[in-house]
Amino acid sequence: MPDNCRCLIASVLACAAVAMPAASRAQQKSTENAVTSADDAFGTSVGLESTGIYSQHNVRGFSPLDAGNARIDGIYFDPVSLITLRARASQTMRVGFAALDYPFPAPTGIVDNRLRTVGNDLSVGLEMHKQQYGSYVGIVDAQIPVIRDRLGVVAGVSHGNAVFVDGATEANYSFAFKPVLRFEGVEFSPFYSANYVRDAEARTVTVSAGPFIPRLPKAKRYFGSFWAKNNRDNVNYGATLKARLTGRLSLRAGLFKSTLLRKDNFTEIFALPEAGADADHIVIADPRQNLHSWSGEVQGVYRFGTGGWEHRLIAGFRGRDRYTESGGSDILDLGQVPYGVRDTDLEPDFAFSAVNRGKVRQTSWLAGYFGQIDGVGRINLGLQRASFRARFVDADGTTRTRENVWLYNASLGLEITPHLMIYGGTQRGLEDSGAAPETAANRNEQLTAARSTQYEAGVHWDFGPGQLVVSAFEISKPYFSFDADRRYTLLGTVRHRGVEASLSGNFLNERLYLLVGGLVMKPEVSGPGREQGVVGRRPVGTRPEQFRLDANYRTDLWGGFTPTLSVSYFSKTAAMSSPLEGTDGRQLMLAGRSSVDIGARQPLRLGRYPATFRFKVENVLDTARWLVVASNTFFPADRRRISASLLVDF
Repeated sequence: MPDNCRCLIASVLACAAVAMPAASRAQQKSTENAVTSADDAFGTSVGLESTGIYSQHNVRGFSPLDAGNARIDGIYFDPVSLITLRARASQTMRVGFAALDYPFPAPTGIVDNRLRTVGNDLSVGLEMHKQQYGSYVGIVDAQIPVIRDRLGVVAGVSHGNAVFVDGATEANYSFAFKPVLRFEGVEFSPFYSANYVRDAEARTVTVSAGPFIPRLPKAKRYFGSFWAKNNRDNVNYGATLKARLTGRLSLRAGLFKSTLLRKDNFTEIFALPEAGADADHIVIADPRQNLHSWSGEVQGVYRFGTGGWEHRLIAGFRGRDRYTESGGSDILDLGQVPYGVRDTDLEPDFAFSAVNRGKVRQTSWLAGYFGQIDGVGRINLGLQRASFRARFVDADGTTRTRENVWLYNASLGLEITPHLMIYGGTQRGLEDSGAAPETAANRNEQLTAARSTQYEAGVHWDFGPGQLVVSAFEISKPYFSFDADRRYTLLGTVRHRGVEASLSGNFLNERLYLLVGGLVMKPEVSGPGREQGVVGRRPVGTRPEQFRLDANYRTDLWGGFTPTLSVSYFSKTAAMSSPLEGTDGRQLMLAGRSSVDIGARQPLRLGRYPATFRFKVENVLDTARWLVVASNTFFPADRRRISASLLVDF
């Protein structure tokens, strides 16, 4: 374990021991529950639990994280590495009705990260998790008041060992430290969050050379190289500022740095020339690579209005400065091996070349208006002047991209009755396109920014114990896939047109908490790549239908025993980008997959300390399926797995 983790563990426990006698104990860890915390079924994460049909990697078929639509406490953030759960309290997908009041929403949704905070009550939480396939993690989190109403500290540490469905393992260490200072209407909160991944066996990637789905290897049996272990440091730090300057004028600002240091990085590829054949074992080794980004935002908000008429005028500025290293790799062909059998070749010597260097600078001036009339409705308008500058340097020279563009958002919600609202809106954004996948010739290269547009309309019905949201949408943005040279590049335009729904609420005398979400859409690719037959109509990896149900039912047994149920379904998807020969455009398809999870939550008391025991069996039927991550590129999906957790508040 890194020395700084050991020091922070000691500090957290020491501070907690000193403060314990004088502070009241807030019950936080033992009551964390993603299902009961969610306002809708579109995606919520709390601690290690997640619910909803969407996630930071998938909203309406796109990744809002890759698109650059992350926020920290509502402030623009460009993540190169993810914030640890020791710093993050929750994560919510802001899309459709949930983004109606959100300033400057984005076409592919917002990943809204809320950091942990501290009040006047001491809270020290201990978590012990036994997870899938023998994984484990131990966590200590604390919110420690120092000066009442003025100063407190959030701190946390964790250590775990993860085991994946393909048998790969990794060790990880995380910690976070976040003082919170409050004085005269001002809250200032710097933070430092880090996650260290050590001895992570490279996940095996299966690639099919033709139009066939490979057979699934045996679960929990690692067959990559014993020496191909990845080591990386993920660090995020920065500060947020919230200030009430006058009775009407407020300020919100943040400045963040996100870094990823790839100390050792390998990609294990097993390429199958045909079904049932031996595999070509290819290992791609990367030199040391550094990625980092400075980002931040400042917003001033002026509120005015009388009676039931509220107005907000918003002005601000946001920007980022991202540096990315990629390439310089050594590609090793270790020959043919029986597929699914571990390769015992010794570690060779590597010959790296110079890394490619990418630089992105993007700024936006912001102006917005939000208005609301009680009993009538609300309106949200935004205008941005965005400037984008990119430079990419490799062995072939320097490529530059420059763009200045006007962006906008406009949405309107009308109250038909006190419980029924219809709404509609449109957004135009300049979003990231992510990075080229591991199996591309330009692997990990930062892709060009994409202009994206969304139109949506829907209805929100609040019927007392619950709420129903139904939305229709259309999103268009550039489409990236493999060209003839296996470079991951722009080949056309993709449009997702569909309908989503969410039902959430507390029923049966507040015993049953229910989340039901669904998505039905038509994703379609058009443009030069499709006209030339390089790509087909269906985008790879996008599942047109999704469904998820989460239910918690609280009983009177043993002080609140709560059975839990989760059912999910994902429809078939294209597994290969190019159309099959002689089929009039049809593509290789990967079958749909479904999962049933059952579990329970049991409130406990360990002496005078409240606790919760959680037990869960995921994929009860042990369904074996592939995940397609790029054209002809597969990872195995999780099989049946059992987890047990104990959460205690001290």
